[in-house]
Amino acid sequence: MNKLIVFMFSVVLLGSCTKKNLPVLSTKPVILNINGTIAETGGVISSDGGSAITLRGICWSTTPYPSIADDTTLNGSGTGSFSSVINDLDSNTTYYLRAYATNSNGTGYGYKLSFTVGPEIGDTYQGGIVFYLDGNGGGLIAAPTDQSTGTDWGCTGTIISGADGTAIGTGAQNTIDIEAGCTTPGTAADICANLTLGGYSDWFLPSKDELNEMYLNIGQGNALGLNNIGGFSPSAYWSSSEGNYDVAWIQYFSSGYQGYLSKDNSTNYVRSVRAF
Repeated sequence: MNKLIVFMFSVVLLGSCTKKNLPVLSTKPVILNINGTIAETGGVISSDGGSAITLRGICWSTTPYPSIADDTTLNGSGTGSFSSVINDLDSNTTYYLRAYATNSNGTGYGYKLSFTVGPEIGDTYQGGIVFYLDGNGGGLIAAPTDQSTGTDWGCTGTIISGADGTAIGTGAQNTIDIEAGCTTPGTAADICANLTLGGYSDWFLPSKDELNEMYLNIGQGNALGLNNIGGFSPSAYWSSSEGNYDVAWIQYFSSGYQGYLSKDNSTNYVRSVRAF
């Protein structure tokens, strides 16, 4: 009989402990804004664990498994769905987050998510300086220094098939076409195509519009207030955009002027770019 009483008493204790549960919840997927500096997320609390939810929100950090001892949002109380916004995230940084909910028994957490904030214009990244972002996680990087302070475009008197792209996104193909149609070594495109820098070998001569973005954003155009962080000369820089059999597009980094110069003009500068 004594043994039976002890057993029943133990069952009662176990049953009372299981009633003191933590909240049960999940973490909503992360959505980054176009610049990647604001994250939208949240949580869904499916059970309060038998005690009212007094605090809920998102906790995040740069190390795995963040807790309420780290940065947090406060998103009210109670069960159900809630949304959170995290501001002022650092570029080139991986973050970890999860939803949390607190009742009188303690704090429960949703599953952990991670996301990486990409670079911003002006950041040093993947071998150079970011000067253009496409809004989809990619962009363009300029080499940190000039590859030449005076060389020609090459092959005057010859039309290079396919090297007439001027838009953003055409510089790489222009460079491939120039290399295929103009075998003269040491031209502006040839210097870029054979460059290995920062561990990368996919550099190319920028197109007319890519060159202009470089001027505006990290050059002397100063549109973003970055004050020529690329260290550009005020002189003319070659683009990979051919005008005709005799001329190609250039841009002066003193004034931003774009125009044609003869392909055999050997006084123009070269700055390589790559895409990411």
